[in-house]
Amino acid sequence: MRFGKTACLGDFPNQSLDHKYFGTVKSCRTASDGTQLVSVLWDNDVTAIQSGRKEVYPYDGDVVVPADEEAAIEAYEAELAASRQRKPKAKSKKGKRSEGSSSGTGANKGAKKAKKDKKVPSLTAFKLPEVNWKPVKEFNSDLDTHEGDAKFNRPNFGTGRVEARAMSEMDYIMHALPNFWKDAVPIMNRHKRMEGRAKVTIAELKKWFGCILAMCCQPRATKEDYWKTVTEIDDLFPAADLGRFGMSQDRWERLWSALEFDQYGDDPNDKWACVRMFIDEWNDNSANMLDPGFLLCLDESMSRFLSRLKGDDEMKAAPHLSYVQRKPEPNGHEMKTTACCTTGCIIRVEVQEGKAANKRSDAAGVDGYTYQHHIGVSLRLVEPWWGTGRTVIGDSWFASLSCATAMANHGLASVLNVKTATRGFCKKELLEATGPKHGAIAFMETEVDLDPEQEGEGGKTTKIWGTAMREGRKMVRMLATTAGSSKLVVSTDAIEDQDGYRELIDTDVPLPTATYRAGAPSIDVHNHLRQGILALEHVIIPRAGTASALPSWAKRIVSTLFAMSIVNAYLMHKKWGVEKEDRHPNLMAFVHKAAYQFLSSGTVSPHEFRSSTTAAGARGSSKPGKVQHYTRTTSDLGMYKMTSECPGEGKFRATNRAAQFQCMICKKPATTICMGCGPKKGCHTGVCLRQHQQDKLEACTY
Repeated sequence: MRFGKTACLGDFPNQSLDHKYFGTVKSCRTASDGTQLVSVLWDNDVTAIQSGRKEVYPYDGDVVVPADEEAAIEAYEAELAASRQRKPKAKSKKGKRSEGSSSGTGANKGAKKAKKDKKVPSLTAFKLPEVNWKPVKEFNSDLDTHEGDAKFNRPNFGTGRVEARAMSEMDYIMHALPNFWKDAVPIMNRHKRMEGRAKVTIAELKKWFGCILAMCCQPRATKEDYWKTVTEIDDLFPAADLGRFGMSQDRWERLWSALEFDQYGDDPNDKWACVRMFIDEWNDNSANMLDPGFLLCLDESMSRFLSRLKGDDEMKAAPHLSYVQRKPEPNGHEMKTTACCTTGCIIRVEVQEGKAANKRSDAAGVDGYTYQHHIGVSLRLVEPWWGTGRTVIGDSWFASLSCATAMANHGLASVLNVKTATRGFCKKELLEATGPKHGAIAFMETEVDLDPEQEGEGGKTTKIWGTAMREGRKMVRMLATTAGSSKLVVSTDAIEDQDGYRELIDTDVPLPTATYRAGAPSIDVHNHLRQGILALEHVIIPRAGTASALPSWAKRIVSTLFAMSIVNAYLMHKKWGVEKEDRHPNLMAFVHKAAYQFLSSGTVSPHEFRSSTTAAGARGSSKPGKVQHYTRTTSDLGMYKMTSECPGEGKFRATNRAAQFQCMICKKPATTICMGCGPKKGCHTGVCLRQHQQDKLEACTY
């Protein structure tokens, strides 16, 4: 099928075309909104399109070719068909080429090589510089490292920045989650399971999320038990009756089935496209929700997924699954993660997509260089903090002398636990220099050349130290570090004697060893809170075979990121939300409070406002004291105007228009309310809010 096209570049503004372009129609489909889409392989060069690249354009009906151009089109098609019929001369039976053909090492191979070089960008392979280790008795790094504490980045709820002390548990979870609510709602409304049903709203989606939190607070045997209204005699706990908050089980299941996210392009070969954009948005939001402290930790996390499905269909079987025996949940999707050791929050993830994807990512390189796989992953995990002087710690999967050098090239210090990747490292020398007694230490030093084309740390060379310390009778912990010093600090260790009894002893350890011990458990603690205590992955189990927008394995990844955000919110609330004596006793107490706030987000009570905004004095204790007065939009709180009677959906139904209340100052309608006064106390942001704060003797000013 051939066609000419004049208005095909309507999607590209500032482009004016007076002639036609021709291409071969590769496929035609109908979008979810009814628009017809056609994929075209273009034959000639176009200003806004690369020649030979598939592009998708909407069109209405058949394309009409003017009569005066039919002859030119027919001639062009005849010439193109004739060129395609020309076949290369075949080889002889003996394997030799016929007369006139080029040799195997001639033009054909040169053309293939040129074609290959044209597609693959020219990257420089990273090589480990020459090293010369020498023993030293002491050392002190002169790197300008970051030494500050983590800082909370205050969210903007549409009416200005809000103080951390004034945020509720629900606000912290909203701050830890990407803003997928607005993007997901229109996509969900187009899903086939929502046909003929009430439109999904942001407030309803928040209530759906609140049901998930409520399920984690008190797990039940089946999903139906969460909506039971009658407590049986043999029931151990009262009926949950989640339906009293305005969401039925059928509605919850439909929203879970219709949940879908935007995608990058329309590549049929990308099996991870359905969740790739959500993962990227989650990473961007997590990296910006706080300013991490001086120490970052690299480790692994597992997204639990037990699948018996087999085959190549991405809608049924997961593209790649890992089995890590040492993990509490060994089966599922493996994620390489980055955590802020000061808060314990996981702030970046990279899902492992298999060997083929690893080869592609390694070939793409990082910052113009190609690295070994573990180095490339390490650099991508800390990319937002390049050049900040922070210290990165990593276990044996991330650790090597090459990785420490690459980190120094990108303005980061490192403390890496070297076990297996010992190329260029002084493992043998450190083992010989370390004595047999517990606590014996040894140091070695080398100076490596940094690539001048990359950003070095103040020069062309950097010093790397190898430290070793015997921990117990058998274990020797060896670190490759560019930070810290040989200064000894006190650390408490649990040591087994010859009879197997453990005793706590104080040991003097080098500063890099103390730094590694302090930050290495960060991700393991986060994984324990997420999988062992919250257990969201055990509560909402994806069902295969349902008419779902996302495959079951993709839902599992989404639920894992949801759980990570909940734990991050708890850790931030614990550090910045309240005073130490007023903290929630555990994670589930925080989730219980947040679940009620999400479920009641459409009908907020005055008690909910004041419980999250009261503060004693300037420090923000929950004891009687000052009330913080600031505004929030009613739509952000899930408060919308109601329509008139709607058959089949109850007497009234919420619209997408924000509710309005009379401003307490100017008496005009306002879509913002004062969080310190009550759910129906309107107040405009700006002049009215400042006047209102002045009128309140105990108000706080932002």
